[in-house]
Amino acid sequence: MFSAIVASERLALIRQQRAEAAKKREEEKAAKEQKKVEARK
Repeated sequence: MFSAIVASERLALIRQQRAEAAKKREEEKAAKEQKKVEARK
């Protein structure tokens, strides 16, 4: 039983880290796009 709790917590942690990493990538991509837009002006 204990190991099942640990496994699900670890999964939740991995999922959270993945979500944060994806969000960071999206923000970096948006920042690059913004720079491109500003360079065109």
